[in-house]
Amino acid sequence: MIGKEPRLRTIVAINLQLVFALMLIAYGWVCWSWTSAEWWGLAVPAFLCMAGGTIAIIAAINRIVALIGRERSIDGFKRQGSA
Repeated sequence: MIGKEPRLRTIVAINLQLVFALMLIAYGWVCWSWTSAEWWGLAVPAFLCMAGGTIAIIAAINRIVALIGRERSIDGFKRQGSA
């Protein structure tokens, strides 16, 4: 029988992905704030970290939407079976 509740492993994976994305964005912000005429090279990792963090947040949101869609489809199957 398929359970409606998501597994703990899935929840932890999504939360870790969000934490990692926020850490990337924070590191990008720190690099960006240190960027000056002398330290112009820090703009490249700042941009890459912020872009990677944004992509990771979008991927985590997509995983959350897929998880909610799975729960709804399981509810639909359960309603069909009990009718």
